[in-house]
Amino acid sequence: AAGAASGGSASAGSASGGSGELPPVDLAEAIDVLREAAAIEAAPSLLRAGAARTYAGLAAEVGDLPAALEGYTTAIELLDLVAWHGMDLDDQGRLLGQFPGLAGDAAAVAIALDRPERAVELLEYGRGVLLTRAHDAGADLAALRARAPRLAERLAATQAALDRLDPVTGPAGPAPLGGPAAPVRPVAVPPVAETAAGSERRHELAVQRREVLAEIRRLPGFERFLRPPPFADLARAGEEGPVVLVNVAARRCDALVVTGGRVTTVPLPELSLGELHLRAAYFLIGLAEATAPVGDPGPEAQRHRAAFRRRIPETFDWLWRVVAAPVLDALGPAAAPPADGAAPARLWWCPTGVLTLLPVHAAAPLDGGAGVLDRVVSSYTASLRSLVRARQGPAARSAPVTSALFVGMPRTPGLTDLPGAAGEQAVVRRHLSDVTSLTGPAATPSAVLGALPGTPVVHLCCHGTQDLAAPARGRLALAGGPLHVRDLWRPAGTTAALAVLSACDTARGGAALPDEALTLGTAFQLAGFRHVIGALWAISDELTVQLCDDLYGVLAVPGGVDPERAASALHHAVRQVRAALPGLPELWAAYAHFGP
Repeated sequence: AAGAASGGSASAGSASGGSGELPPVDLAEAIDVLREAAAIEAAPSLLRAGAARTYAGLAAEVGDLPAALEGYTTAIELLDLVAWHGMDLDDQGRLLGQFPGLAGDAAAVAIALDRPERAVELLEYGRGVLLTRAHDAGADLAALRARAPRLAERLAATQAALDRLDPVTGPAGPAPLGGPAAPVRPVAVPPVAETAAGSERRHELAVQRREVLAEIRRLPGFERFLRPPPFADLARAGEEGPVVLVNVAARRCDALVVTGGRVTTVPLPELSLGELHLRAAYFLIGLAEATAPVGDPGPEAQRHRAAFRRRIPETFDWLWRVVAAPVLDALGPAAAPPADGAAPARLWWCPTGVLTLLPVHAAAPLDGGAGVLDRVVSSYTASLRSLVRARQGPAARSAPVTSALFVGMPRTPGLTDLPGAAGEQAVVRRHLSDVTSLTGPAATPSAVLGALPGTPVVHLCCHGTQDLAAPARGRLALAGGPLHVRDLWRPAGTTAALAVLSACDTARGGAALPDEALTLGTAFQLAGFRHVIGALWAISDELTVQLCDDLYGVLAVPGGVDPERAASALHHAVRQVRAALPGLPELWAAYAHFGP
């Protein structure tokens, strides 16, 4: 079973076809053995989850979809123990990275069984594990400590004991770019072997944890403690407009549209996992070519650059045909082009997998016809729970916001200058009367982190970089060193209104762990900001000054700004730039809004 769970089983390898396929009786036996292995509480959680996923895949291969759904569900439920709470964020990500596409595979099976509500629940539970844990676990435990402190202490002690069975102390990681050496931290490694005494202790602690959880869940109001929310709770995300979860899996691809307390499945037959990966790769290469500084390239280099740049509008057209148009057409009048003078409808996108790297909000046909920007005001959300949580914060204010924090880095050693920082600061000061500025040498990571609490609006103009292979290392380049995603990765005690991240890559996740939503944008949401505006790729310094002028012009109300206009303000500003530069989507389509 351990061999199968790690991908080394001949049974697992032959189940998908090819020479040497096992007889059906052997395959059925393998499924049964793996199911039993996944249920062994004393076994390491990583192997249990691997066994569950493997038998789910085998069951799906032979057409036993109920068994496949059971296996995928078990694997998803074990993720919380695989990447346990006491582990460093990077190590949690490394272990979650061993289960790529798990939630999508599970949702595809649920959809095939005509259970779209269950598909939504599995996507919600199996994606954004780290973000949800950071948001919810602390709040759940705080509520338990207030109600039953002894139970809270027992649970914490049991979990800590379980955590200590796996980690070993390793060397320090690499020093942050431009910063001090990283402190020594525990580094988890999958157990190669475990003594009988260790296995017995693990089983004892697992039973204790199960028993204390059962006792907690018998308390009134704690029935769903540390459990995923049911669809009825998740459906609240669609109360103010449709939320579109786009599920991409090898079995099938669909959009799950949550609105009005229900979910509707929109099949996407022209979207496939293989083509998505290919299109995304070409698109990222095309962006790199289009946004890279150039000197005086020769004719061959110019042809090469032009060929890759063509991938950008081609990708927009493909996204329109295979994703956006089917969804908007299925929504009917709710996503029709607005009449003259009317405000377009709102819509929230929640893409999955590598689709998170592509601009669904700007999808449009090559022939110049109406695209997404012409029919709806788009926002993104990492999950349904993130959207519900953002809406629970303070909404429309009785008075306009008048104060803000401006962070600017017009010059950064080793990087290109950003002369537009002065222009953006002027825009912010023109619309808000009380602006605190941290610019140049004063804009250190510690100064910025110290100034964020209590700040209703923050505007950052600096260089940003995402690490596609390690998205928790995404960073803003500040004075004296970077501000990483992981530096912001803790819930804030207060709720702020708006963060405008005028920096490259601030809304981009990773090619590794795309479903974990490890971006600078979601980090600022975790830090308490209800609305976040960021960029999916590199943006133009000069152009962004004009876009910010348009953005704050729509945010403006007598006496200050209204952050609740963030989505419509960005929509207006992007359309203004598109009207001026229709043939250069790489310059205007990167900007995206996250929030309610």
